[in-house]
Amino acid sequence: MARITDAIPLLIRQTRRGTADVIDPPDRLLAELREELDKGNGPITFPVFHKDLQNEDYAYGPGIPTSILEISDIGPTSSPASNGSNISSLMQDMKSTIVTLDEPFSQYFAVFHIGTPPIDIAVIIDTGSQLLWIQCEPCTECGTQADGYEIFNPNKSNSFAFLSCSTENACPGDDSVATACDKYGHCYYRVTYGDKSNSSGYLATDTLTVGTTALSAPPSKHKDVVFGCGYINEGIEAELNASGLLGLDRGPFSLITQLDVSVFAHCLPNRIQSTKVSGYLTLGPSHLTSTVNLQYTPMIQNNASKFLSQFYYMNMTGISVDGRLLNIPSSAFEITPGGESGGTIIDSGTTLTSFVDEAFSVLAEAFSRTLDPLFKRAETGTSGLLCYQVPLSQRRAPVPPSVTLHFDNNLNLNLSAAHVLRNYGRDTNYDYYCMAFNNAGSIDSGGRNFIGNFQQQDFLVEYDIGNSRIGFAPYICNKGNSVDTTSFDITRWLSFQRVFWIAAVLFILIL
Repeated sequence: MARITDAIPLLIRQTRRGTADVIDPPDRLLAELREELDKGNGPITFPVFHKDLQNEDYAYGPGIPTSILEISDIGPTSSPASNGSNISSLMQDMKSTIVTLDEPFSQYFAVFHIGTPPIDIAVIIDTGSQLLWIQCEPCTECGTQADGYEIFNPNKSNSFAFLSCSTENACPGDDSVATACDKYGHCYYRVTYGDKSNSSGYLATDTLTVGTTALSAPPSKHKDVVFGCGYINEGIEAELNASGLLGLDRGPFSLITQLDVSVFAHCLPNRIQSTKVSGYLTLGPSHLTSTVNLQYTPMIQNNASKFLSQFYYMNMTGISVDGRLLNIPSSAFEITPGGESGGTIIDSGTTLTSFVDEAFSVLAEAFSRTLDPLFKRAETGTSGLLCYQVPLSQRRAPVPPSVTLHFDNNLNLNLSAAHVLRNYGRDTNYDYYCMAFNNAGSIDSGGRNFIGNFQQQDFLVEYDIGNSRIGFAPYICNKGNSVDTTSFDITRWLSFQRVFWIAAVLFILIL
């Protein structure tokens, strides 16, 4: 696949910090951006699957209350890498920690460092989109950011440069990222998400610094990473206290593609009982994945369009409730012959897992049958979810059934009670509990199945792009509740344990 970085030598403006019209977009550039965005014949935008809000074109599922987690960089890393170098050997230990912002629901953040000198950016991690974009000064329409994360000011970075363009060197673009060359020779972009939120600004490059678990290596600096410097950011993407969004799909703008990453993994912590938890994200082979029993299912590519080919599809085969396989037609899990709908996508940017109506209706009926009749259906107005009301006098929560998701290659994801039923609050008479799955609409209306981050909690998930497979293993991702791989190398720890027990046995035999 062609990478955006392949075009960088032709597009990077040679002038760096010190030239005002390169670092700070003057009023004429911002006016040009606004003028182009207001035109009816401006850049064409394409919906990107993201969030849980209803998308009329792609039946993405109803809206969900939002909250956030962040991923913090945790320390030293490998040698610096530049474009054209062999990234795979440098990436094997790259790792960041996932921590909460004391919020119980919705999105996860990654913290990286950008610029020279570097500053922290907290970006939503989204395996269902590709562009890395951040809010930039001077910001005409920007959301607030979490404490400790300032809006990026290009004027303060010695390594920042806009992508330049001309009739000979056009701006890089893609189905889901609309770009165009303005009359001043700058590449502007616009992305619009399924919930109608959007970001607009100029494509640029800068140095991205990422941490690793290697105890003695310096931070890994990746020069000339292409990202969107967003001056106009509207909607939910700008309302989550985020610096922006980190796309991790297989598109050419994705950091995965730019850094030539063939495998990455995340372990999302369970924030249901406590938000004082953390997990991690790795880019490159993870030491931990070699110490747990990952079960793999093939990674499917939907080649119906360039846009759809960038998502991580899996072949889902069924759903069981309390050990009984539900009578769901196989067509509910299959990509349609034309590829326009159906199939199952795993997406860290989606909160709740959603199933097409042909599967959801069967699951909802089976789910309801297993609950105590005391727990009545409730009309709470909670985003159209299937909810139940429990009298406060009962002082007990409904016990949900076990739910198992089945995939090709005998991969079975056994979901805990916390994965399938969520407390949404109470009033003066009732507690309200909702089934933690959404209806994605019918296949005929464009529906698809999505495995959201709520059901990915407490699973180690590996995206092995090189071998076209996705691996899962149950794991207590919460830092402090499991082996803390952020403070030492787990492989060395296991080796130490092995040596210790061998020595102990030899000592006993000698005695």
